[in-house]
Amino acid sequence: MTLTLSTLMARAEACTLDELYAAFGYDYSRSVTFDDPGSDLDRDRFVRSLAWRTPPTLEHVKRLFNQINSFYAERWLFAHSSSGAAVALAEVNRLLLFRQGKALGPRTRRIGYGYRLHLDFMDPRRRMKWLAGAGPSALERLLMAWSNAAERCNSIRANAIVLAMFLIAIHPYVDGNGRAARLMYSWLCERWGLRGKNWFEEGSDGELLRTGHGSNSTEYLMAQVMIAFGGGANVIDPGSGGRRTVADDAQLASRLADGMCSLASGDDSLLSEAAVVNLIAHLEAEGHLRDSSPRFESLHSLLQ
Repeated sequence: MTLTLSTLMARAEACTLDELYAAFGYDYSRSVTFDDPGSDLDRDRFVRSLAWRTPPTLEHVKRLFNQINSFYAERWLFAHSSSGAAVALAEVNRLLLFRQGKALGPRTRRIGYGYRLHLDFMDPRRRMKWLAGAGPSALERLLMAWSNAAERCNSIRANAIVLAMFLIAIHPYVDGNGRAARLMYSWLCERWGLRGKNWFEEGSDGELLRTGHGSNSTEYLMAQVMIAFGGGANVIDPGSGGRRTVADDAQLASRLADGMCSLASGDDSLLSEAAVVNLIAHLEAEGHLRDSSPRFESLHSLLQ
């Protein structure tokens, strides 16, 4: 049976993530890491099992499995809205990276993010990974601080957005940080009983919707929030070749921890910071928050 988008969605609703991967008979984890793409027979069987609009590239396959994994992560979160924040975050990490050949849990190496070489934001820094995630040695502590803030902060939508941005600023995982942040935003809204606008809109590529240009673009405004959270200690100087020091990591961890501790104490002063005000206004004005899940919508251009 060749699966169309609608029958794929029905299959996902009816079976487990393990069962769906088994039905494809395709080792995605080896393909995305380019180590061993598997046999031609496995690849051909996988391609034939879905009603592709055009022959799929590796990027198309990645988008497909990202959406499938995100679907199961979202389903788990909404079935466990009363779970502890740390448990929910760990399960999201496991499901998002399920069979993707990537290490689970906090990463063990430094990471840069913000790489958007193919997009023009009228800002030369967008041509490289120009923001740094927290240093590996601080990740366990920062994830605990994030979970504590999620459990104790005031239950308002703005704080759900801010916590999603903090998770991106920490960038704790080897992959899936943006997807995890968006899913945890939805989980917090559900957990707090908020209604409407409980999902981030996604673009046609399955990533966070990006609108605007230059200093009015989503990417730029989000970056300003990350810089504000990190006190500038997460900015990678192009002239340094991206090198980070122990002092850089310590300063960044301290600033991120302080911000999340403030949230946990019920202090909403972060919401008054210009960068946060500007980003939330942009998200609301540009339709970045929606009333229903965007799951699988980015696959319409790929599957019949």
